[in-house]
Amino acid sequence: MSVDRRTFLGTGLAAAWATVGPPAAGQPTADERMRRAAGDGLDAAEVARRVEAARPSRGGSIPADWAARFGIALAGCAYSLSDRPILVEGAERIVATGARGAKFWLGDLANVYRLHSDWRGWGNDRPFVERIRHPWFEVALAQPFETVALVVGAAPGTRLCQPEEDYARDEEAIHALASHLYAAYADKPCTFILQNWEGDWLVRGETKDWSKKVPDDARARLGSIAAWWRARQRGVEAARREARGDVRCRVLHAAEVNRVRDAFDGIPVATTHALPEAPVDLVSWSCYDGMNDPVLAWRCLDLIERSGLGADGGVPRVMIGEIGKPETGQDHADVVEWWDQAVGVVLAREIPFVFHWELYCNEPRDPSRRPTDVKAVDMRGFWWVRPDGSTSWGGEYLESVLSRAGKRGAAS
Repeated sequence: MSVDRRTFLGTGLAAAWATVGPPAAGQPTADERMRRAAGDGLDAAEVARRVEAARPSRGGSIPADWAARFGIALAGCAYSLSDRPILVEGAERIVATGARGAKFWLGDLANVYRLHSDWRGWGNDRPFVERIRHPWFEVALAQPFETVALVVGAAPGTRLCQPEEDYARDEEAIHALASHLYAAYADKPCTFILQNWEGDWLVRGETKDWSKKVPDDARARLGSIAAWWRARQRGVEAARREARGDVRCRVLHAAEVNRVRDAFDGIPVATTHALPEAPVDLVSWSCYDGMNDPVLAWRCLDLIERSGLGADGGVPRVMIGEIGKPETGQDHADVVEWWDQAVGVVLAREIPFVFHWELYCNEPRDPSRRPTDVKAVDMRGFWWVRPDGSTSWGGEYLESVLSRAGKRGAAS
């Protein structure tokens, strides 16, 4: 018997949560409980079989449009390879990898794109539609990208996740940004995705860990972010309706979540307590909480699809908004194996868009210091390109996948 999402969240998932913990004799395993919570999908053996068959190193087929669907993020880089503005250098370097997707940030520009760049006068009080008109963004977006994700925070003046906010200014700001994209890039065959960054962290604020105690106002915060997503979706849809002429670009709105795994432990999360109330074009999953295990990743994707609500009222498409593995201190073979398995999950699930974190690493191993003469050993290793300009192990593997788009298998 099928149930709607609200009924599912109120009964089926709650019942599944009640069983979390060590199974008694004859009781379901942890994976079986997660499977039921996520919609009673495939058993673990079948999930593993499908992922294994889709892995490029096992002969899995690489879609012909893979380069258009695969992007690389650029944000907060700790180093660069020239004295050019980092946004310009980074955009061109992404294209050089073979990827035709990119992910940029439209907030906190003086920090996110600080290298060789003067952003004075371009603070967070500037409207989004003005920021995207900055010459460095115009150069970046002139690259031959076919997919561009833009991380767009709350509109200036908005207090996010506050129940009293009606988010009217956010609807207006997103509408203006989307309208500009439709007008300025009407002739560019490109998908623009306007999205937030990691919605669960936005909801939780300073208190990231809800495993010991869920705040009393958790439901109110989650309801508020759902209202924010609805407002932003309305802004994009209005711009879409108003687009004139033969427009080759398209603008989509994505709501990003990042603590999907917590739902299986009975913790309220944006996936289960906000997405059902917010019809959106796409749901983005920043997947660090689930991608180390292909079966867990599959369960999380099932739960997002089961919980979310597409803009047309159906099941939403789910994209991978961030995926990355730090390489410092790791073994080459282990890194390549991890990526091959992760790509297998993405291909087996026919994920429409994927964004790698990231081009140049942004995380020093010692967070208390920001080295000036950056060496690889200083960084955690979330990179495609190392500080010396060499390509990382993950980058080499992913470039091999990109080079074989439309074919079966990839070198590992």
